[in-house]
This record gives sequence, C-alpha cells and structure tokens, in this order.
Amino acid sequence: EALERKQDALIRFKKSYSKSKEIEDQKEDLKTKYMRAQTLGKKINAKRDSIKNLTQVLQRSRKKRGVQEQLKDSPEQGDDKDLMQQEATCLQSLREEKQEYKQMFLSLKELKQEIEHLHHGLEKSRRRLQRDFEDWWKKKGKRSTTDDDIRAFYRASLNPSNINISNLNILTTLTLTL
Repeated sequence: EALERKQDALIRFKKSYSKSKEIEDQKEDLKTKYMRAQTLGKKINAKRDSIKNLTQVLQRSRKKRGVQEQLKDSPEQGDDKDLMQQEATCLQSLREEKQEYKQMFLSLKELKQEIEHLHHGLEKSRRRLQRDFEDWWKKKGKRSTTDDDIRAFYRASLNPSNINISNLNILTTLTLTL
C-alpha cells in the first residue's frame, strides 16, 4: 500500500512538476529524430543495395567486353561500343549513387549525435525529476498529516496564557517529528 501511495504521488508530482513540459518536449523531439533516423537508415540501405547492383552490372559489362576483346575477329565488334556506352552510363550512375550515399551517411551521423545529445538531456531531466520527487517525498513523509493542527498549536503556544504541561509535551513530540 505504501508503494502504491508513492506511485500515485509520483504521478501527481509529474503532472505538477514545473519542468514536465520541457521533458515532454524533449521526448517528442527525440521521437521525431528517431523516426527521421530510421527513415534515413532505410534510404541508406537502399542506396547501398543500388551501389552493389550497379557494381555488379559494371563488372559483368567489363567481363563481357574483355571476352570480346580477346575475340577481336568476331563479327560482334559493334557491341563493343554499346558495352562501352553502357559502362560509362553505369559508372556515372555509380558515382552519383555513391555521392548521395555519402551525403545521407553524414546526415545520419549528425542526426545520431543530436539523438545522443537529446537522450542525454532527457536522462538528466528524468534523474532531476526523480531526485526532486524523492526530496519532496521525504519532506512530505516527515510532516505530520495534521499540519494545520501543528500551525494552530504553535500559534496558540505563543500566547503565554495558553501554555500548559500537556501542550508542551505535544509540542515537543510534534517538533521532534519535523
């Protein structure tokens, strides 16, 4: 039951915590950046696959041209120009794909740093929230549930005509619990 009370108090504390809006904003920003990183990662993987495929096409074309060069007397010499044109096109596409891949990879690297920074800030905020809650909980736990009675008792005890032995014993007991 004490644990449930503490959990309920934590929920209420989070709602009234002055920095809860900041924490929620950090969470949303982190979630957005995670989604961007995930999307960018998928695009990078697709680029890598495209580069791999273009490389394979280029290798096949070069092998085919190499075989044809060995058979120079072959009547298919017109295909040599076509293969060279195909290689040039494939090579240009490969360069473009690699450049885009590098740009996306650098963007992902920067995004990863931003995510790590946000994650660190969020963890710091969570630790601060937990520490503030624990401090608040300790103070709350040390206070009597009859704070109004204690205040009234202290006010009454300031009047010399109201002082008696039983009031002093209660005052001493209540003061020790603070």
